[in-house]
Amino acid sequence: PLMYVAGGKGLAVFDVSTPLQPRPVGEIIITGVIPLYGPVALCLNGKDYLYVASVKGLAVLSLCDPMKPQVVWAIADDSLVASSGAALRLVEDEAHGEALLYVAGGWGVSVYGLSDP
Repeated sequence: PLMYVAGGKGLAVFDVSTPLQPRPVGEIIITGVIPLYGPVALCLNGKDYLYVASVKGLAVLSLCDPMKPQVVWAIADDSLVASSGAALRLVEDEAHGEALLYVAGGWGVSVYGLSDP
């Protein structure tokens, strides 16, 4: 199993198959939306995508190779999340047949349809 950790302007991947001895895997991934300081929220969409939200914006990373996530979409938007905190929640909208990504922070809540992640 893997663990994704955001901070210091990048995303790190850790192998946690030995729970008491996590070890880093690969290089730090620069997403363009992770700040040096401030809140960052991560959310997994099953095993396909990792969503990252912060005071700098929102990014979607492909997990085709889970040890080397690749940014497939990003938006620099400092109005999504305030410096007071960040939260992401992925919800399946069965009525409309798509997933919804809720991005919450000090500025309110934004909702993104994920028919195309």
